Amino acid sequence: MLTAPEPTDTRQMADAVSTLSTAMRAGQLITAKMLERTMEASFDAPASSGIWDWRCAYDAMEAASTHAMLLDASAPELVALSAAASKRPTQTKRSEEQIRLQQFSTPLPFAFIAAKAAAITPADVVLEPSAGTGALAGFVKRTGASLVANEIDPRRRALLEIVTGQRASGYDAAQIDDLLAASTVPSVVLMNPPFASSVDRADDPHMAARHLLSAMKRLASGGRLVAIMPPRFSPEREPDHWKALAAQCAIRASILIDGSVYRKQGTGVETRLIVADKIPGGMGDADCVFGRSTTLLNLNTLIEEVIPTRAPVDLPKPNDTPRPSARKRPAPLRAVPKPAPAARAKPAPVNARLSWIPFDTPRTNAPVSDVYASYRPQRIDIAGALPHPTPLVESLAMASVAPPVPNATPTIPARLVETGALSEAQLETAIYASDAHSRFLPGAWSISDDWRDVTAAREDDGDAVPFRAGFFLGDGTGCGKGRQVASVILDNWLAGRRRALWVSKTDKLFEDARRDWQDIGGSPTDIKQLSRWKPNEPINAANGILFTTYATLRSEGKDGTTRLQQIVDWLAEDRPEDHDDAWGPVIAFDEAHAMGNAAGGEATGRGKKAASQQGIAGLRIQNAVPEARVIYVSATGATTVENLAYATRLGLWGAGADYPFPSREGFLSAMHMGGVAAMEVVARDLKAMGLYIARSLSFEGVEYEMIEHDLTERQRTVYDQWADAFQVIHTNIDAALRATNITDMDGSSNNGQRKSAVMSRFESLKQR
Repeated sequence: MLTAPEPTDTRQMADAVSTLSTAMRAGQLITAKMLERTMEASFDAPASSGIWDWRCAYDAMEAASTHAMLLDASAPELVALSAAASKRPTQTKRSEEQIRLQQFSTPLPFAFIAAKAAAITPADVVLEPSAGTGALAGFVKRTGASLVANEIDPRRRALLEIVTGQRASGYDAAQIDDLLAASTVPSVVLMNPPFASSVDRADDPHMAARHLLSAMKRLASGGRLVAIMPPRFSPEREPDHWKALAAQCAIRASILIDGSVYRKQGTGVETRLIVADKIPGGMGDADCVFGRSTTLLNLNTLIEEVIPTRAPVDLPKPNDTPRPSARKRPAPLRAVPKPAPAARAKPAPVNARLSWIPFDTPRTNAPVSDVYASYRPQRIDIAGALPHPTPLVESLAMASVAPPVPNATPTIPARLVETGALSEAQLETAIYASDAHSRFLPGAWSISDDWRDVTAAREDDGDAVPFRAGFFLGDGTGCGKGRQVASVILDNWLAGRRRALWVSKTDKLFEDARRDWQDIGGSPTDIKQLSRWKPNEPINAANGILFTTYATLRSEGKDGTTRLQQIVDWLAEDRPEDHDDAWGPVIAFDEAHAMGNAAGGEATGRGKKAASQQGIAGLRIQNAVPEARVIYVSATGATTVENLAYATRLGLWGAGADYPFPSREGFLSAMHMGGVAAMEVVARDLKAMGLYIARSLSFEGVEYEMIEHDLTERQRTVYDQWADAFQVIHTNIDAALRATNITDMDGSSNNGQRKSAVMSRFESLKQR
């Protein structure tokens, strides 16, 4: 993830901070008028010019307060800090950016108490994930500890660097554990995260909890976490997130703070101070002190009384460069330009592209039976990848062909490779899916307004579009299909494509999808159920993974609005006006066989099967977003021809010599004639093109034993009576079918569909 560029007003802001800091240390009263004149002098322009606004002024005042505290030779005291804060102007004006990013900085007296609860020593490495203008970071600098500061807003980050005298990163702190270098392991986390929204997520009540849990993951064993949280972070209102913290930590205190503490920041919001120690195995909240404090003086006393001594911390060995234990005083702010940093080795990027090398000759996987061969990637050797936890196999027919050497490589957080959270086989899927999605199918196509019909475009058709190639994952149970889908979405997420659609068979699989996303470092709130919105409501999520079912995909609202239109409007909201290869959301069709019979089926005794509405809806959404990165997921993809009729992105049919079949109907007809052998050939050819992977769990070493149960005489009698009773019922059903003219006297069917419906209902009731 890239850090945002530096703001252009850094010199002017630094000048304002310097002037204000000098005035504060001289004991001068900082009034709103004095603040305005300082900004006008630094920018050589009034506020009405639009060059600066009051948010800039308040940020400069906050940074100056921290800088003045750092330059004060005497140790900070709560009473003096509170007195100084009371003389600052109240922040009465807000900006849209402040509200969107929840930029309500920690008051300096409150920051003093939070840092005190952290019990920071010069030997600590302290992470501040959302450092703002530096209130918390300032107290870290006073201790002489090593500071790891992060702030996503460019202007506030520039002020933070001016105050602390060191560089800061600009990551989205909701994923701070994924984004920091692997070598960065803090012994203390001191944080004040956004409460309800962030850079790319609006109206998320669990935002602060997600920030906290991500930072907690990065915290060293034995380390301490101190966080200023919203009141809702409690076992009653956020039980899942609270339990996630308690599972790895001993939560020492949860103290609700009166809203008056933030009055000078222009808000009266209540807050909650959380103190937790990361203890191996966790100790939960059994010894947690739950309390409330109306003043900072009371809070300070409470912290001194209830917070225990910190546990020993297990930190990696430091480098050989000595670090002075005494803190350095910040340099005067007039020298704004930063000196060029000393040359040093760059750490390996955390979210670098996967490293792999191709095999000159495809790897041969040895047979393990007459049907299967052992499985490992045949074409690529992925650096650092761990084998799948359970041995995998592939059919001998599929093992006889090798995929091509891919040309594209996904971006995957290094820790997912190092820990085996994504196995070698799962990473291979991410690579080949990325490779497939990097290219488009031959030709251009005209799409009808209702997205039902697709025809080869004329040369003069200015609205013609190409279709992006898709990928088919045919793994069986136990291969981790959900986690592989999540890895494909994650690759695109890290590339900035943060809208995706995850379609599955039932709503019950929503929790599975959320679990798979969390397992690779995602937040549970990233995945949103479509049912949260009514069909006639626009989806107001700025980003995320929209989860829905095939049944919902084809549903309509009472006023004629459709779910399909609702989804497409959201997915394509940020589509560029001109075609851009880089744009394109992920559409994952989990349990894709639910779209079977998308083109209808063979004629039977009940007549020709009509095309399923779910299948048609799946085809339409693929047509509506031709740039989408489609991945089909089904363990039965190549078992029946109907289970490939929806897979329009595999290039199996189309106009022109580049396609093996001229139409879907031609493909289906040829497959019906060729039977299972033809389907096997198709699967092998798709694998050879890098568009299909199908593995299964190996049952090597599993032993089977036949166990017979001898029925007792009573059991035999009960079963015989049951069978005799149902024989009578069957006879009466046959008579009823003849009486209603559903069947003839000889039992032949006059109406196959009605008879089938009757018998289906009867058999289902019998099983119940």
